[in-house]
Amino acid sequence: MTVSYSNLNSTASRLIKNFGQEVTFTRLAETYTPTGFSSSSSTYTADLVVIDQPKTQDEQGLIAESKTALASSSTAILISDSVEVNSEHFRVNNVKTVRPASTTLFYELELVS
Repeated sequence: MTVSYSNLNSTASRLIKNFGQEVTFTRLAETYTPTGFSSSSSTYTADLVVIDQPKTQDEQGLIAESKTALASSSTAILISDSVEVNSEHFRVNNVKTVRPASTTLFYELELVS
């Protein structure tokens, strides 16, 4: 029995789109050269469904809001990309690409505020 990963990809994308929302991610690119520094940003869209999680406290006593999200995007999502969800600004802290064989089904993200 063979598994059709394109069908799994379609199903995952459809579920994330139906239960989530379209968001715009921003990626900052910084370049250092001997003559100076330059930065630019680019944006891409993705469908995202957020799974709420409670706020956590780290060793220094700082409270950070961390959320898990599932995303469907034709652009690879990278650590440090940023996104605004429901008027809250988040940074991608961790990315797990769910990719059996060579087909990316979706991304599991850890978002921090």
